[in-house]
Amino acid sequence: QNKPLLLIQISNIFCLLGMMLKGYLNYYYCVYNWGSLGYMTVLNLINLVGMVVGALIFTFLSQHIGKKNCMFLFAGLMTISSLVLYFAGYHNAIVLFATSSVSTVCVGAVMVCVNAMMMDTIEYGEWKTGYRTEGLTNSACSFGYKIGNGLGSAMLGWILTAGHYIESTSDAIVEQPASAITAIQVCFVWIPIIVYAISFVMLMFYKLDKEFPGIIADLKARAEAKKNA
Repeated sequence: QNKPLLLIQISNIFCLLGMMLKGYLNYYYCVYNWGSLGYMTVLNLINLVGMVVGALIFTFLSQHIGKKNCMFLFAGLMTISSLVLYFAGYHNAIVLFATSSVSTVCVGAVMVCVNAMMMDTIEYGEWKTGYRTEGLTNSACSFGYKIGNGLGSAMLGWILTAGHYIESTSDAIVEQPASAITAIQVCFVWIPIIVYAISFVMLMFYKLDKEFPGIIADLKARAEAKKNA
């Protein structure tokens, strides 16, 4: 009966799938696209700082444009950053770092935004059914993270296998066939674009942001009436 929770959960899973894929691929992308792990150190630093900055930006921005519009904005920016990387070429370091910065800030914002929207669905559930289900909602959120993480790991393996990736049995970097390099680049750019687009579509059916003020007012009125009864 909690349609907003279902929509947010589906959107969250697809966003997580894109995030996890890019996170897992940092090593492969840096080693086989650039031939150096030094780039991975920079990307890890960008990820660390960007997540914090994204959370702070969401806290400010959501007060002005709302949570749903924030999700639209950040999902759109993540998609655009991936497209910019594709059209600029996979070997442009400045573009890689710039687009990774934008994408990571968006990831930090989206993670906080999803949690906030999940909390809103608790109020909706109480308004709809008369019962508060914080535990169930938090469990659903945790389950969504596990699905996104698991699917991201599985998809990476499937695509690398399809690209005939040669796994190294030592610390030496193995020369990969062109099909494996293409598979890594597709995973790094195009799969995230597709899953972010799906997440974007799911959010188009999410209407709770418009209904939420009325729901809160109704819940307060019910509580007051119960108190005075």
